[in-house]
Amino acid sequence: MLVSVPANLHRVSRRASYWAQVLTLLAAGGVFASACAVSKPTASAPTAVLRASAPANLQPEPTATLTPHPTKGPTLTPDPLGTVTAAQTAELLGAYPSPDERWLAEVLAYDCVPVGEGQQNAYQELRLTDTTSGEARTVDSQLINCDGLGAYGLAGWFWSANSRFFYYTNASTGVPDGCGYFTSPYLRADTTDLSAELLGMGALAPDQRKLAAWWEGEGEVRQDGWLAIWDVEGELLGIGRIPPPILIPGPIAWSPEGQAVAFLTSENYCPLGLTALGRMQLDIMIPIVVLQSADPSFAGLAWQLADRVELTDEQGGRWSYNFATRDLLPETP
Repeated sequence: MLVSVPANLHRVSRRASYWAQVLTLLAAGGVFASACAVSKPTASAPTAVLRASAPANLQPEPTATLTPHPTKGPTLTPDPLGTVTAAQTAELLGAYPSPDERWLAEVLAYDCVPVGEGQQNAYQELRLTDTTSGEARTVDSQLINCDGLGAYGLAGWFWSANSRFFYYTNASTGVPDGCGYFTSPYLRADTTDLSAELLGMGALAPDQRKLAAWWEGEGEVRQDGWLAIWDVEGELLGIGRIPPPILIPGPIAWSPEGQAVAFLTSENYCPLGLTALGRMQLDIMIPIVVLQSADPSFAGLAWQLADRVELTDEQGGRWSYNFATRDLLPETP
């Protein structure tokens, strides 16, 4: 049976998480370990290089309370959604047919309208239509506070080649309140049960077949320090756990051949404070911290050469780190 997912204010629908898969990985002898980052200024000379080997037999720790990205807005009227949708016809923001043409994904938007004294709301929804039956279902939605700040807005990205998953984001516009690293998160709608799942902020592999993302945890809680690798056409491939205390997520970069990921984490937001550079090979899924630095603090990451990543510090200075020699060097202008 097809089920519609209700709308939430600036919040995305999520289906049951992958705790069962995490426990399966642990039972199979998988080991979790390693690091992350963000951005804003304060820096100077390079600090000492630290190497860290991954600790063994780490178990999941209690989850922490999730702070939602969007800003709080005025108290909602009893039925703002009904007011918004009754006042206008939806605008089609994007239409995305699946490769096998069995499904059509559409992002629809209702513009801002007054719904109460000093309050305006808009509404967006992601709809999947079975083209064989013509049956359409809303799989994700947002009721938007037009006077608020934060990150919001549904936008479609791409279909998996097997037409099972439709990838999209729920934060196509704006940035969350406060400071720190942010990129539009990945979500995906599953055509097998019409559920929507939040995968997290991350990056696609060079071949577009895998996704590395900071795993968001279960339901309304967030678990910092979990780096997940997903098969774009399938399920979770594995999760690596980064040891405390440098756990605030930062940029992720894939190696040129797509067999490893590098990542930045930080201890604080603004300024970043102590930052860590790590690497995780996909064949073992164990994140290893290779560098810690507070002076400078690193906020940007790119990986274009086999053994070397390029780093950007909070002041905009550029550095290179060589995985083979373990040398951290400033780049000359």
